[in-house]
Amino acid sequence: MVNETTTLEPPLRRPRSLAEQARVEGILLGLGCPRTAATLSEALMQSGYQPNLIDDLNDFCAALEQAPARVVVLDLDWAAGSAPEMLRRIPGRGRGLVVLSRQAGEAERVASLELGADDHLPLPVSPRELVARLRALSRRLPAPPATSEPLPPRMAMGVLLDPARQRLVPPGGSEIHLTGAEAGLLAMMLRDPSLTAERDMIAEHVLGYRRRPQQRGVDQFASSLRQKLEQSSNGAIQLLAVRGRGYRLVW
Repeated sequence: MVNETTTLEPPLRRPRSLAEQARVEGILLGLGCPRTAATLSEALMQSGYQPNLIDDLNDFCAALEQAPARVVVLDLDWAAGSAPEMLRRIPGRGRGLVVLSRQAGEAERVASLELGADDHLPLPVSPRELVARLRALSRRLPAPPATSEPLPPRMAMGVLLDPARQRLVPPGGSEIHLTGAEAGLLAMMLRDPSLTAERDMIAEHVLGYRRRPQQRGVDQFASSLRQKLEQSSNGAIQLLAVRGRGYRLVW
């Protein structure tokens, strides 16, 4: 954990390939504690990432619109009253969001995830765990155009399905942001809507791990994506659970 005596625990392994590293081209850090900021920045650089540390809230808000970061790491305690609005603005544009906070109970974690965060970690945070979480997040973010062709947007029941930019755009309505995991699942299913996406395949290709029978991570973010699809289409687009297998997209 980050404290007065913390030192980095080597080795902090670099990404396994240039392709993996390219999936997170840069990380925008908004952190209030200088010691934490220095420790995490060093850990990220040692692991092959390109952190852009900003300690002024106004500059950070401006960077959200201008900086080409693939992942944003935000200290909610530092953002204070601006946090809810910032959480709504960050998701989308093909980038992920990890929030840090000393308030990391179930209610706080759920609130962050519902506002669009991909992950919520407690402060003080282990640099090694943050690096591992960022690697997992980078595997499920839509790949940038430099590494692969993005899945083109698709119209269904009047709704623009755009996983590459992590959004749904209903007819005549405001766009609905998707988390990295939700966008990854949507992209997987849009490549061939006639097929059932198996839970094990979703876990491996979207979440970046081999699923165990008792793990519910796939079902949790699939449920969240289902709600957003139904909201955007007035129930015309459905994410159906196939018993014992996975999910299908139908409209």
